[in-house]
Amino acid sequence: MNNTDHLIEQRKLNRYKKRNSKARIQSVLEKRALGERTSSGLAREYGISPSTISVWAQKYGFPKLQQGRRPAIKPSKRHMQILRATNSLTYEQVGAIHGVSKQRVANVVRRWRSFIGKSARQSTKLRDAAQI
Repeated sequence: MNNTDHLIEQRKLNRYKKRNSKARIQSVLEKRALGERTSSGLAREYGISPSTISVWAQKYGFPKLQQGRRPAIKPSKRHMQILRATNSLTYEQVGAIHGVSKQRVANVVRRWRSFIGKSARQSTKLRDAAQI
């Protein structure tokens, strides 16, 4: 390796160190750990690869993130329509209207139980008991 090649390598190394200082790495990892943004979003913002963020996280002992999409906090519009319909119709009827099975309707109701009023929940129990 001649002197010129050595200088080029040194510049590349210095450029990397300047761009990715410990403070910058720490801020990226903190945002990632707090869940403010996804690794992909942070990577776009900082101009780095998402896999670089994962490598940094592993290197500095940050926990791995859960894969997959985040769980929904509130029901979708369609789920709300299904929930409202279960107040006056059977699961089978609601399923026929919305193009899903009665089992899927039951799953939606079970998943979003807290969004149904207590009176609606009681009427659902009464209706289900009457079907048996």
